[in-house]
Amino acid sequence: MENLRFLNPLKVNKTIDIVYLMCPMHIVSIKKALKELKEGEILEVLSDFSHALEDIPNWCKLSGHEFLGIIEGDDYLKFYIKKCQEAIHNGLS
Repeated sequence: MENLRFLNPLKVNKTIDIVYLMCPMHIVSIKKALKELKEGEILEVLSDFSHALEDIPNWCKLSGHEFLGIIEGDDYLKFYIKKCQEAIHNGLS
């Protein structure tokens, strides 16, 4: 979990609520949402899945998107992902 960064609120382009979703649907939902964004835009992901703390940053690293960090809420975490150009041609994105 060395990839975790706690953030202050950010301006986002899209938010998805995947609270109650578990593996692999949380990653599938993120991939689908990122396809709708342009390079440089930011996706906010709301999740309460405990493994997301490792899964989302690791998936970002593998897929080429930039994991910006998280904000801890009362009932869920907010993950922030920036869509990157190099990820567009990567089979994981």
